[in-house]
Amino acid sequence: MLDGELPDPETPAPPRFLPAFDNVVLGFDDRSRVIDDAHRRLSVEGARFVLVDGRVAGTWRPAQEDLQVTLFGPDGADAVEEEGDQLRAWHGLEGRTVVEIRR
Repeated sequence: MLDGELPDPETPAPPRFLPAFDNVVLGFDDRSRVIDDAHRRLSVEGARFVLVDGRVAGTWRPAQEDLQVTLFGPDGADAVEEEGDQLRAWHGLEGRTVVEIRR
């Protein structure tokens, strides 16, 4: 049992960058709560996923010193760019976070 206070259920989860073959995407028989069927094949191809509000919203990859993000839609693009900048800074990378929206 957790003793901490839980956030309001309407509070959006911050974007997160997952490595290839992460358990969040591969570890469950029913993955529909985190990834749409249209994108499930990417998980076995070794894609690195971006979560927005707890769901797979795109992919990411290192591109020289930049962080290249491809989102499946426009939701969360600004927050993903900010989180990507923080991830790069943590790794000491000088590049930038490039977010592209795939339509």
